[in-house]
Amino acid sequence: MDYNIRRLSRETWTDFVRLFEQDRMTSQCWCLNHRVQVKDLVIEAEAKEIMQSWVCPKMKLRAVTSEEVPAPTVHGLLLYEKSEDTEEVIGWVGVEPLQSLIGHDCAQDAQEGEWSIHCVYLLKNFRSKGLTDQLIRSAIDLAREKGAKLISAFPCPRDQEAGMPESMRFGGRIDSYLAAGFQIKNTLSDLYQRLEIRF
Repeated sequence: MDYNIRRLSRETWTDFVRLFEQDRMTSQCWCLNHRVQVKDLVIEAEAKEIMQSWVCPKMKLRAVTSEEVPAPTVHGLLLYEKSEDTEEVIGWVGVEPLQSLIGHDCAQDAQEGEWSIHCVYLLKNFRSKGLTDQLIRSAIDLAREKGAKLISAFPCPRDQEAGMPESMRFGGRIDSYLAAGFQIKNTLSDLYQRLEIRF
């Protein structure tokens, strides 16, 4: 099976929506969590309205054409499974300047030129196939292209992964980052370690 990676854009926006609306857990997320502060957290219906204004003010979910959707103000990559005559979106990685993730615990301490991989997501049938590694390496390339001097990531510690709910593993798996050249900086809590790669 072949796989393609594409950037989030006007043209891929509806694929992004389709990926995250496939189950109730991810339909509440859309990589919005780190983009709002705790005092601004909202219920599910309001979160969708905020998400639309964040990327696509005129958007009406799937009823919109790509020409009507403004260019996203965020950065991320979508992974597609390619067969003979179709492509289906199966995964996502979000990578941003850490300072722009205002709800992130480490945003205030972000260094100049620091980007962060804050979300890695694959549909269940495509996990444990090495595709996370592919997404992370592509996110590194994108951040470097945009001028990143440092990329951080916050996966949960390896010894905590087995008992961790899948929803808490949105930061990706630590082994994928280590394989891509990241190094462990410190442990923030039982839930997260800080990893870094510098250029």
